[in-house]
Amino acid sequence: MLDSVSFPMTSLQAVEGAAVPVGPKAVAAPAPSEVYEAGVKARVTEGPCYPLMTAKLFPALDQLESAVEGLGKNPTLQAVQDSKLRNICRWVLVLSEAYGDSYEKKPLHKAQRPVHDLANMAGAYKDSLLIEEQAKTLFPGGVLPSKMQKKIKAMQKESAEEFGAFLKDLRKHDLPKALKILRSPAPLEQTDPAEIQRKDRRHLARALDDLVDCVGEVGLFHKDPEKFHDGRKTLRNIYAFIYATADVVPYRKEDVDTLLHLFTSYGEAQDKHIAQMWLEENGFRKEADVMLATQKELQKTAMEEAERFLASGTLESIGNSVRATRAA
Repeated sequence: MLDSVSFPMTSLQAVEGAAVPVGPKAVAAPAPSEVYEAGVKARVTEGPCYPLMTAKLFPALDQLESAVEGLGKNPTLQAVQDSKLRNICRWVLVLSEAYGDSYEKKPLHKAQRPVHDLANMAGAYKDSLLIEEQAKTLFPGGVLPSKMQKKIKAMQKESAEEFGAFLKDLRKHDLPKALKILRSPAPLEQTDPAEIQRKDRRHLARALDDLVDCVGEVGLFHKDPEKFHDGRKTLRNIYAFIYATADVVPYRKEDVDTLLHLFTSYGEAQDKHIAQMWLEENGFRKEADVMLATQKELQKTAMEEAERFLASGTLESIGNSVRATRAA
């Protein structure tokens, strides 16, 4: 995981696999599966942009474009997972939101929509495998009844076809338009480099504050699994923001680890809910009831952890890390 890392604003990219100096010791940079690599195709309008926008958002857009292109016509689920497509979408969304004042509001939201939809479609595709994996936990040796196995395979085939059709349309229409908008921010009027850097840091602080506020607005304590999942998504967005900015913000390792643990706990409960809903909708009521009991227990445990998480001051500490960067 991440150790506390801080880079000068003039050197914003962690080197893949290199040691990142942190005080008296050195730690490994985040793995390629966790952070995006710098791109080479960034195209922007003429004029100055915020340094972090250039160093992070534009490479994320490059990687999104490359990942979509690289999937081909009929991508397998493994290919989608290996592409890290959902993570890339999340980086694009949190970073474009952080620099939202560089775009007109309506075009920005129009550009974010297909990226959001792509992440959702990739998630639904992944869920087709998750359902099978969760169903296998209900049977000795993980051997599914033939009737259930057939329905799962049919569902997986349908998911693959739906994702392929969505991807084809996305490539042809919405993604090129979205990339054009996101690569064309309004140029900065400021010319003083120091002032630009100060405002750049303030973007990070405001963006994280908004994400933290969303945790409070949505809430983490919902018995309804769908609202519970909304709470999980707020944690996920903060985690995505942390990874997108890990080389310029001195995050504390214990804060990141605590957030990840809670996010993982919420995810375990959500996985059971997805499988339980599919089992119930497809007539496997007995198995659905067993899955529901497990889901409720995991959800209860996650919410108990959330109480400790909120009382621990972890969110405040993460916010202070960003504000420390702003004040530097």
